[in-house]
Amino acid sequence: MEDYPTILGIHECHPHVYRCPPRELLRSLGYERYPQRFWDYDKEDYAEHAQTKGNLSGHVMILADGQEDRPVVFIMRPKNTKDQNLACAQMMGILFHELGHVDDIACGLHLRMNTLVDITTAEEHAHRYACERIISETRYIESYMMEFAPGLPQSQQGEWRDGVMGFYRVIMARYIGEILPKYTELPQESVREAALRVMESDDMTKFRRFAGSALDQY
Repeated sequence: MEDYPTILGIHECHPHVYRCPPRELLRSLGYERYPQRFWDYDKEDYAEHAQTKGNLSGHVMILADGQEDRPVVFIMRPKNTKDQNLACAQMMGILFHELGHVDDIACGLHLRMNTLVDITTAEEHAHRYACERIISETRYIESYMMEFAPGLPQSQQGEWRDGVMGFYRVIMARYIGEILPKYTELPQESVREAALRVMESDDMTKFRRFAGSALDQY
């Protein structure tokens, strides 16, 4: 919210709420008075992708508050799973992807009102942003330790740092080992092509190096 102050909210939703029709979803979260805004996409298949919310449990809506257009992020809470770490890693990866769209909007890159949006390039930006954001978040590990474990003995701080860094590696592995490949299998060419561009890019070497051994299970 500090990075992107125009965001109206970021919501983690139970599946039955997340899957509601847009008007019902907005009403359930107190946004019924905000008109929804839309872009014109250059590829018709993206409308189908958007209606199914990409099958990957995250999306952004743009709402008008009377003064400006503001994004709202929705993330679906995973169904009950035995591995909560992987469930959280899934949500974090999807959250960073959706924040990639927010970044796109804030910077006026691809998702702009009153223009024909190159949706494949916009999706590619969101994928790259997600991966770069996973890496950049590790800059704050020391701050996280001061906030969440202020009294931790110095002898245990190294283990704590390694544990947090390890979780970010799990997030990256989940994103490039499962989420991106799922995008490459979607029937909509516009989103499939965006994922393929990232998967086949030189940057994947950096992303794979960061994930390290966490990628082994994929």
